[in-house]
Amino acid sequence: LSAALEAAAEGDVLTVAPGTYRENLVVPRAVTLRGPEGSAGSVRIAPLDGVPLTVRASAVVQGLHIEGQDSAAPALLVEDGTAELTDLRIVTRSAAGIEVRGAARPTVRRCTVD
Repeated sequence: LSAALEAAAEGDVLTVAPGTYRENLVVPRAVTLRGPEGSAGSVRIAPLDGVPLTVRASAVVQGLHIEGQDSAAPALLVEDGTAELTDLRIVTRSAAGIEVRGAARPTVRRCTVD
């Protein structure tokens, strides 16, 4: 999944197959990263430590289950851009489910943080 994100061009849509991904993902460009239609929660981003998902662009992220196992890191980190975060289930062991830094201005819709 990391390789697909790195290779994706601005505007690409990446639909993630159901399963559990143990990678720390970085979204470096304005792409759409989403789970399959009608399969809410079937895609789990759950690395053993660190930040599971970092967004560094005006990307769209939707329909994923993001699990932060690291008590010292947020589950989702937005560092730049105007990301759209929709229909996400975020589970974290830290104090921050979604952390926003710098000039980032995300829009968060229908997300659950536990």
